[in-house]
Amino acid sequence: PESGRFSRLFPAPRWNGQETVHFSADGRWAAWLEPLDLSGAGAVVLVRLDRNRPGARPVPTRLTFAVPPSLVALSPDGRRLAAVERGRLTVEEIDSARLLAAVPVELAYPWQSRLLFEDGGHLLYFRTGTAGWRPRSPLGIDVIELDVATGRTEVIGRTPPVEDSSLPEVSPDGS
Repeated sequence: PESGRFSRLFPAPRWNGQETVHFSADGRWAAWLEPLDLSGAGAVVLVRLDRNRPGARPVPTRLTFAVPPSLVALSPDGRRLAAVERGRLTVEEIDSARLLAAVPVELAYPWQSRLLFEDGGHLLYFRTGTAGWRPRSPLGIDVIELDVATGRTEVIGRTPPVEDSSLPEVSPDGS
């Protein structure tokens, strides 16, 4: 909503090494990761702001990570968070910090990989290559679907190699 209000964030929020704030599909929730101490190294906490509540302030949630996840995604309703952290893909309920799904995944090249909620029950993981900062040649993207209820993953697609500067994006309808 266009309320005209703002919140000063310090230190700057980080998400996958980038200073980023994510919003739920309806714009109600804003969420970001903040370090637990001023050094900015190590553990982070998910902070969330209810933009529909007048006078609301950012509130640290119960979700913390020992190290910043390499990838995160906020569900369209703002109630769940998906993260890839140290070889594990997790989906957690934000209010309760309840773990809904956790599966092992290969570490990937984070700058071209993405997470995207299809709906409340399915998550897409666009995994590019293997872990490392600079791939030596173009890499393909594996599209992996996670069924949150069962914890099952399935590779549902694979792209041909794409250049290092290519960033995968999905159309709003998921096609």
